[in-house]
Amino acid sequence: MKRLVFIVEGDTELILVQNLLVPYLVKLGFSNPMHGQTIITNRKQHKKGGVASYGKFKNEITRTLAQGNVIITTLIDFFRLPSDFPEFTSDPNQKFTL
Repeated sequence: MKRLVFIVEGDTELILVQNLLVPYLVKLGFSNPMHGQTIITNRKQHKKGGVASYGKFKNEITRTLAQGNVIITTLIDFFRLPSDFPEFTSDPNQKFTL
């Protein structure tokens, strides 16, 4: 059975996943293991949270995928999104997909 991982930007999003999304999905009948994990921004200093660059965000997803048997979804703020993200635009009304 695949596990569902929510890759989140910070503590607020992690609380949302743990206290709202996971219980809601369990109530709907999902029995897959589910959890949230905060983006690691500096492994040496054990710092987590925030999206410093697209490269670090992509590495987090790649590391999680490498564990195998996983479905990933993300929860990040678009506010102050680094400009190196694919299809980045400074137009607040334009939508983009990863």
